[in-house]
Amino acid sequence: MTKGTLAAIVCPILEDELLYNIRNDDEIDEIILIENEHIKSIRPKMDEQEIQYRLCSEEDFMNGKVLLVNDYNLVVWMMDMGLHAEPEELRDYIYDSCKRIQKHVKAIALYYGLCGNGLKHIEDWGKDNLSIPITIIKDHEGRICDDCIAVAVGGCAQYLNLLRKYPGIMYFTPAYATNWDEMKYRMDMFRGYNLDDGTDMIKMLFEMAGYKYVMEIPTGLGDEDLAHREAEKFAKDMGLEVIQLDKSWCSLEPTKMMHQTSKSLLE
Repeated sequence: MTKGTLAAIVCPILEDELLYNIRNDDEIDEIILIENEHIKSIRPKMDEQEIQYRLCSEEDFMNGKVLLVNDYNLVVWMMDMGLHAEPEELRDYIYDSCKRIQKHVKAIALYYGLCGNGLKHIEDWGKDNLSIPITIIKDHEGRICDDCIAVAVGGCAQYLNLLRKYPGIMYFTPAYATNWDEMKYRMDMFRGYNLDDGTDMIKMLFEMAGYKYVMEIPTGLGDEDLAHREAEKFAKDMGLEVIQLDKSWCSLEPTKMMHQTSKSLLE
């Protein structure tokens, strides 16, 4: 029987993976959702999927005003998607967030990938700087997944195979497709360019890079119908063609392993 409070510090692009793990864990006694401006996507999904939760302010939780009386609690703390813009900024913010929450929980689960190597040494850092254990999404070889695409296809090796087989393609998971308007400001290939003047600049950069396709990655998570409509709209705006990756490429293994490892930290 699992006992203790687990904190999930979550990138919005990987919130569907978290929700999958929540739906498949019938041991959770209570979920605490920390209220901030970054829950605007996950909260409606939790309501729609009938996932029960208690909403509390960040201030109340960090000040110890939220009483947790059950055996196994999950605290969900959503982060700013904009942190992806600079790996160093992401790293420092995650480090600070872990330090802030550590005295209120028993372990931390980071729903992140390497994110430009910003979180490459996060577990070693945790051993030296935290009083509780921390884990991050890894593949079956124990390597931290590069990003959300690596998580979707089962890890680093399969991601490399994907890049080799389908180079010069824009990859869209459902979460990526539905968050494109915000994610475009975080991509390395657009850094230094003004993207606020419509789609012409982005379209030109895709043409310069030789992009012809946007590939949907059918993770089986999130609202795939909505994601498909968003991918179609994106492709039309950018002059690209939509293709879909065969489902055999996709794997929930890193997602499942993440939750198993996270729970084991409470034992």
